[in-house]
Amino acid sequence: MEPRPLLETRGLRKNFGGVIAADGVDLTVAPGEIHAVIGPNGAGKTTLVNLLSGRYRPDAGEIRFDGRPVTRLSAAARARRGLARSFQITSIFLDFSVVEYVMLAAKAREPRAFRIWRPVAAPRSAQEPRIKAAISAGGCFDFGDLWDSFPSGVHEALGYGYGAKDAAEARAIAQTFTLKGVKIDCPLLVVHSGQDTVCPVEESEKIAAVAGSKAEMVIYPEGNHVCDNIPYKVRPLMADWMADKLGA
Repeated sequence: MEPRPLLETRGLRKNFGGVIAADGVDLTVAPGEIHAVIGPNGAGKTTLVNLLSGRYRPDAGEIRFDGRPVTRLSAAARARRGLARSFQITSIFLDFSVVEYVMLAAKAREPRAFRIWRPVAAPRSAQEPRIKAAISAGGCFDFGDLWDSFPSGVHEALGYGYGAKDAAEARAIAQTFTLKGVKIDCPLLVVHSGQDTVCPVEESEKIAAVAGSKAEMVIYPEGNHVCDNIPYKVRPLMADWMADKLGA
């Protein structure tokens, strides 16, 4: 007996004026399956991803995730159920600390969320208490220590994300991404995968040790790097854990 599809679409359609970007798309993805969508520019690949993740509403058709209809759910509601997307742009602000990144995300919940020309960290002392809980998924305790063990593809991806002009600059920037000397005072969930060939589990153990008794660690033996192959297991876990810690 075949397993129930994890993700299904039937007759999915999206128009932009007179342009048909998605025309009757039927898609079935089984649990654990990796499904590629290929096509030339303008074929509707990004439109399909936006429809699946909730950024766009379809003009016709249905989307079901884990057996339940999600066609009319928002992107946030779908993410809480384990259906989410990643974006192609990985650029970062090199001058930001991890705390400042989290503070930037927190600003989106404020009435005047994007007065971004004001310094994000001012006043830091008023913002940092808002970080009530944190999650690490397959992260490295110290990127500099692991740099030489990374495959060349990881070097290239990180260098692009850092905005480095060459490999030497990428290596130098990686040295600054470390949790050495950092104290984590909030509840911390550390998720790692048994088949991770990029970041060894010892790195997650070091991260958990920083938070001491406030840390919880979960290892998925069947997971690859950051558990990309089992998001339907990992993302609901993380969403439920964070909701519990925030009292949501």
